Amino acid sequence: MNQSLSGFKLFVNFGAICALIMFAMVLIIWKMGYFPMGESSILFSWLPFVFMYAGAKHYRDTMTGGVINYWDAFKSMMVICGAAALLYVMLMYIFGSIIDPDFIQQYKNFTLKAFDTMKSSMKNIVGSIRYEKIEDTMIESMQKVTLASLLFSEYLNKLLYGAILSLIMAFALRKKPTSDII
Repeated sequence: MNQSLSGFKLFVNFGAICALIMFAMVLIIWKMGYFPMGESSILFSWLPFVFMYAGAKHYRDTMTGGVINYWDAFKSMMVICGAAALLYVMLMYIFGSIIDPDFIQQYKNFTLKAFDTMKSSMKNIVGSIRYEKIEDTMIESMQKVTLASLLFSEYLNKLLYGAILSLIMAFALRKKPTSDII
C-alpha cells in the first residue's frame, strides 16, 4: 500500500511539473504577443506525453524492480496526464480570469478569424448554400463560449489524447519479470 501511495505521489509530481512548464510556455508566448491557444500552442502540446512516458518509466525502473504490466503502465500514465491536465486548466483559469481578463474575447476573435480564413475551402467542400447555414451555427455557438467551457473542453481533449497515447505507450513500457529457471 505504501508503494502504491508513493507511486501516486510520483505520478502527481510528474503531472504537476509538466503543467507548470506548459503554463510557463503559455506565459512566454503571451508575453511575446501571440495568442497562447492558437497555432503557437503546438510548441508544447507534445510535452505531456514526454512526462507520461518518463514518469511511468521512472516508476517501473525505481519502484517496481524494473517490472510493470500493461495496465499498471497505462494507469500510471493516465494519472500523470490527469494531474497535468487538471493543474494546467486551473492555471489557465487564473490566467484568463485575473492576468488577462480579455482572454476569452481574444479566443473568440482568433477562432472567428480562422473561420474566415477557411471560408473559401469550406464552401468548395460542402457547397455555398450549406456552408452559409453551417457558418451561422458556428458563429452562434462561438459567441456562447465561456472561459469555463473552453477550459473544460481543453481538459477533456488532453485526457482523450492522453488515453489514446497511453494505450500505445504502455506497450513500450511493459516489462515482465525475468524467470530464474534455466
